[in-house]
Amino acid sequence: MLSTEANEAFERYMLIVKMLTEAQDEKGLSLVRGLTSKCAEYFKIIVEQVSLKEKRKKFPSKTGFLKDFNQLEELRNTLHIYLLQEIRVVNKYLATKSLLEKSQIPEGGIYSLDPKTIGKRQFVGEWAFCLAEALFAHHLLENE
Repeated sequence: MLSTEANEAFERYMLIVKMLTEAQDEKGLSLVRGLTSKCAEYFKIIVEQVSLKEKRKKFPSKTGFLKDFNQLEELRNTLHIYLLQEIRVVNKYLATKSLLEKSQIPEGGIYSLDPKTIGKRQFVGEWAFCLAEALFAHHLLENE
């Protein structure tokens, strides 16, 4: 069962995709696909980090844990930057696209959390994780 945040992220995603599809806006859909791809990458890194922590508990003498974890942390931090950029690009595109009915675009655009938190890494990461979790649950993203 998905969390409330994951369900809200999914509903917002579906609303935006529906609007873009109805407008036959391939560029907008491509931007959204790019964003969801970054969300999936972020999700997989978090899952890997949790897995590494569990392995560390089971095999405390195994070396290389810290190096592997730090590499994942560096990737996660880089993805935060990309996620922030991608959200801003998608939202700016939505705000300037004349084919879309502006009154239908919710505050925050594709981002379903409080729009005031868009620039905060912790919230953006949480949103990306929730959206990816929902997309995987609805079989809209492939789990590799």
